[in-house]
Amino acid sequence: MSATPADQAALTAAPDTAVAPMASASRRGAPGRAAGPPADRPTTVATHASDHIVVKQGYIFSIMLEHYPFSLVQRCADKTRPLDIDISKCIKGIADALVHLHDQGYCHNDVKPDNIMLKADGTPVLIDFDSCLPISQVLGKGTTPGWRDDASKTSSVKNDWLGLALVEEHLRKACLASSPE
Repeated sequence: MSATPADQAALTAAPDTAVAPMASASRRGAPGRAAGPPADRPTTVATHASDHIVVKQGYIFSIMLEHYPFSLVQRCADKTRPLDIDISKCIKGIADALVHLHDQGYCHNDVKPDNIMLKADGTPVLIDFDSCLPISQVLGKGTTPGWRDDASKTSSVKNDWLGLALVEEHLRKACLASSPE
């Protein structure tokens, strides 16, 4: 199926943005064709003026979101400049996102520096929701060992808070390592 001129315009309107096609479309529908959302996943996406949603035949085909320059792990590994991350602001931002997710009855289950992007102003953004499940649901996809309660077999707020505590520890170590002696 080819994109309409309007779809093409939406896809090319913001070349510096990341394109996020429906990751599981080929599992739920025909290859190359987006299907409806699974019943057990949230269906809302916060969008901003810089975001674009491409809809084909009534289904979301792709979402182009704001571009984030670095992941937290990339920024911590960057030795070309001082690590000037406000740790408390970063942790609070992710904690606020987790509280919102938990209030909706879901857990992320894979909180780690690779899954936290940073906006240009240092604001953290939690990404990668493919392990996100309703609280207490059996974990179907493997999450990252060492960044969760490794004994856990179900989606749990404990996984998220342990992951966040480990992210804070990772950040503190990285800041210490980047400090002048």
